[in-house]
Amino acid sequence: MSSSSPARLAPNVPRFYAYSLLSTLSFWFPVAILYYQARGLNYGEIMLLVVVQSVFQFALEVPSGVVADTWGRKHALVIAAVCKVVFLALFLVGNGLGVFVLASAVLGIHLAFESGSDSAFLYDTLKSLGREGEYREHEGRAWSYRLGSMGVGSLLGGAAAEVSLRLPVLLTLLGSAAALVVALTFREPPHHRSTRDKPSVAHMRHAASVVWASGPLRYLVLFSGFMGAAMLTGFKFSQPYMHEAGVDLKFFGAIYFVWMLSSAVVARNTHRIVRWTGESLALLSIPVLLAAHYFFLAWSTSLAGVGVILISQLTSGLVRPLVNDTLHKGIPSSHRATVMSFAGFFQSLVLMVLSPLFGVLADRHSMSAAFGAEGLFVVVAGVIPLALLAVHRPSPVPAITAEPRAPTS
Repeated sequence: MSSSSPARLAPNVPRFYAYSLLSTLSFWFPVAILYYQARGLNYGEIMLLVVVQSVFQFALEVPSGVVADTWGRKHALVIAAVCKVVFLALFLVGNGLGVFVLASAVLGIHLAFESGSDSAFLYDTLKSLGREGEYREHEGRAWSYRLGSMGVGSLLGGAAAEVSLRLPVLLTLLGSAAALVVALTFREPPHHRSTRDKPSVAHMRHAASVVWASGPLRYLVLFSGFMGAAMLTGFKFSQPYMHEAGVDLKFFGAIYFVWMLSSAVVARNTHRIVRWTGESLALLSIPVLLAAHYFFLAWSTSLAGVGVILISQLTSGLVRPLVNDTLHKGIPSSHRATVMSFAGFFQSLVLMVLSPLFGVLADRHSMSAAFGAEGLFVVVAGVIPLALLAVHRPSPVPAITAEPRAPTS
């Protein structure tokens, strides 16, 4: 029996769920910024780490897609899993800006190799099983597992942080090691590999032409990159915000649990939400809700704001499963991972610009100023791509896909 026969590929689906859960079982997530601050880093230095991460992810985002398309999706995911383990090991022993810069670089490599490769792995597995029509549902379920595991990890990690800020990092490292073991059991799904004989540059150029040739696809990549970057940069301030709002550290984990669980519920039911609201309204709700929540945080530092942050988590759960399905349907298998990487590539570019800007605003002025700037950015960068999309495609707006990653775990 062929190693890529449907019968042998079927276990990929539950294993992908397990990988999704374990790879984001992030006990350290609710105290990450406080962990950095305990090591003597200020807001500017913390945002510098985001820039380092983004630079490495930016540089390797598309090349990693080429690796996934030509060498195999499984190999790309194994590389990603190894890098996650190395990052957490460095994060655990780190005690100075230099070590954290190195760790952030490795994290950027992890994100680059996972971005695009994971969704391509799932889609091609389902396509080989004749079940590609179920992709949005399975992607939503896997994304909900990621968010749910972050929530559970946050709940337990908040309690572990009361013992030591390093303990949640150690627990996360163990979960990522288990994810690596699962990734090693994946079976490579079949996909066209006619590009094996072509230079990598030619492969990337062809993939870029796929994106550029489609106006709607261009605007969706812009939309996803802008919104994903806005979610990630703003979320970096959630822990200091809660601290200033008077939330005790011991409650951080429980709050993150509620946030992540809410995102997971939305992700798990995205296909139902889209059937109810329509894809156009679902898309428009993302910048509207995200901007509204940033303006509220800029206006008030309070316990009510902690609840308002939930809005950004709801949009985070909606975006990925809403977007990826349509992109996959229009992408040739031989270039699937590379094309999917372009959205992450653009998001990394935006992060490199936004992170130091908002970090400086917070250091020199206030978090309120940073939140206000975030809200203005979301309004402009969210509405314009959707308007252009509507002009170029007057029929119902397609389900879109970007890959705003979950808040970095």
